[in-house]
Amino acid sequence: MAQRCGLYSCDSKKGNDCLPLIGVSCTGLLLDTIAEVELVQLYKNTDSQPIEAVYVFPVDEEAAVSSFEARVGGKLIKGVVKAKDEAKADYDDALSSGHGAYLLEGLSQSDTLSVKLGNIRPGQEVELSLRYSTLCTIDGG
Repeated sequence: MAQRCGLYSCDSKKGNDCLPLIGVSCTGLLLDTIAEVELVQLYKNTDSQPIEAVYVFPVDEEAAVSSFEARVGGKLIKGVVKAKDEAKADYDDALSSGHGAYLLEGLSQSDTLSVKLGNIRPGQEVELSLRYSTLCTIDGG
């Protein structure tokens, strides 16, 4: 079964619709057998209401995520490492206060990065930037 990736609405009434991807950029640097990759994706909330969304992206099991940033409405949000319970409480508090909120839940069993983004306003663009390093293998010598 194909794995879904992208930015999806968490509204169960809408069946987890994918937000339109309106731009993408990928750059990489190969240093010996290590690839350093930066992926930037631009999405837009075309809904008439603020939404909570989840960003899902597969990451190689050998990869190390070094940075995740979101730019929403011109505001840059950089990932900060917190204890799981504290991060979840901060996310819930921000949502209930009507603020934008972001929660990186880390890699799942299937090596998938999952990030929740809350209160994305109607018409708002969301730029997501993911940086990671991964080991490259040489096949056939």
